[in-house]
Amino acid sequence: MKAKSKTPVKKLPPSWIAEREYTRLDVPGRVVVRIGCPEPDPIKSAHGEVWRCPLQIEGLDLTQIEDLRLDKDAPLFGYGVDSMDALKNAFRSIHVLLKRHGTPLRWERTQEETFGLPVQVPTGYGVEFDRRMEEVINAIDAAISERLRPFYEQMERYEARRKARKKPRTE
Repeated sequence: MKAKSKTPVKKLPPSWIAEREYTRLDVPGRVVVRIGCPEPDPIKSAHGEVWRCPLQIEGLDLTQIEDLRLDKDAPLFGYGVDSMDALKNAFRSIHVLLKRHGTPLRWERTQEETFGLPVQVPTGYGVEFDRRMEEVINAIDAAISERLRPFYEQMERYEARRKARKKPRTE
């Protein structure tokens, strides 16, 4: 039996790999969300490999969320069976926490009240469900592309005219 080390483990801050800033629409201020690099969970990995992905939401008091018992200083993680799953669940966790907090936020890149985060289609309902959801998403994507085609064609014509004007004439 291994003896536990008495040397305290130095807790390093997460290595943030992505960050997004939101403007609060209720009061002046900003909210910053960060996602860290996925890592094996040292505690849960003893029961089989589990990964975690650190996340941070700065500028909101998450302890105000009803039915959510969070210590103000407790680190937040998205968990998964591998690093990709943990990263995906970290995005999902941020989306859920922001939505449950209820503070109206606007991402700087939009004029709408939106988080601009990917929403994952649930998995685990079977192959048929996955196939049908993929068909629905592809159909919506095709419809949006079709609606935007005139805009893209206009942009291509504009770009072609602009390039033609730039060419020096040779006489």
